[in-house]
Amino acid sequence: MVTRKPAWAGLLDAARTFASLIPNTRLVLFDEPRLEAIYSESGPPAVMPVIEAFVAELPQTGSVPGATGGPPAKLSERELEVLRLVAAGQTNQQIAEALVISRNTVRRHVSNVFDKTGIVNRAQAGAWAREHGLA
Repeated sequence: MVTRKPAWAGLLDAARTFASLIPNTRLVLFDEPRLEAIYSESGPPAVMPVIEAFVAELPQTGSVPGATGGPPAKLSERELEVLRLVAAGQTNQQIAEALVISRNTVRRHVSNVFDKTGIVNRAQAGAWAREHGLA
């Protein structure tokens, strides 16, 4: 009798291989189906604490990897507000509702924050905000 692996087993093997190629990382699996682990309308997605823990465990070189650092003073007051909400794990839609602005405006503010700080993703934004006493 030949035993076959389920179709998803190949994906799991590929994910394990991929994770093993990234220094100082580990593979974390979620029970949430499809995108619910990385996208949630009801609050921070399940993956955020895992990403934040990973970023927090990176070697400290005085700044967040990929970020140029510098004082948060170069950010406008609105950009600081948006950054605080991003750091709190809120989605662009949630930020737009909280600040009574459009999602496009939120997207522009997030982009400006990333450009001005050298941050490349929301996890780094949270770490940068904490590093600068904003979260």
